Amino acid sequence: MIVYIVRHGETVMNKERRVVGITNPPLSARGIEQAEASAHWLKAHGRSLVVSSDLLRARQTAEIIAAEIDISYDISTDLRERDFRHLEGMPIEDLRAKMRQSGLSPDLATIDWSGFPDVEDEACVITRFVSVCRRYSGKTKTLVIVTHAGIAHAAFNWCCARDDRYSDYAMHIPKIRPGNIGEMEFAPAPRECGRWIRVIDPEGGTK
Repeated sequence: MIVYIVRHGETVMNKERRVVGITNPPLSARGIEQAEASAHWLKAHGRSLVVSSDLLRARQTAEIIAAEIDISYDISTDLRERDFRHLEGMPIEDLRAKMRQSGLSPDLATIDWSGFPDVEDEACVITRFVSVCRRYSGKTKTLVIVTHAGIAHAAFNWCCARDDRYSDYAMHIPKIRPGNIGEMEFAPAPRECGRWIRVIDPEGGTK
């Protein structure tokens, strides 16, 4: 099964470079444009089932995509962003400074969230993502998942753990910006695994 992991469009908090977890802002005008670009790209690549995080910014993105593809969409709380607890709303640069003080890498794509005991760790987020893939495997050849940066990076991390191409992991971490689409292949049990393919910027190509 091919899985397209769509990061929701931009919100004002994204533009302000603040931590956005379960805080629930709507899409900005720019975010709506990004969602529309994602929808046009996905429509050109065939009809798919669509499932979205329950948070507003993802649901608004999914509504635009589903309308373009002319299909309904499902909602799953398993696709919501992690709850950053006391870090919610914090400027990202302040979070990076806090991470450095704790001896952690300031790269949000690779952070070990176990350094923040009240924040959901990466293993739990991966488990949620994989459970959604399992749920839809066998029902469709192509699945569109509308979600958040944390889920998209967790999917990449899960693929990397099973793929020798990423032995030099730090060289391959993708930038998954608002409106970008991560493409991966999900293989079900008994040899359950994921293969990361690429990141698509519907407004500007692949990376």
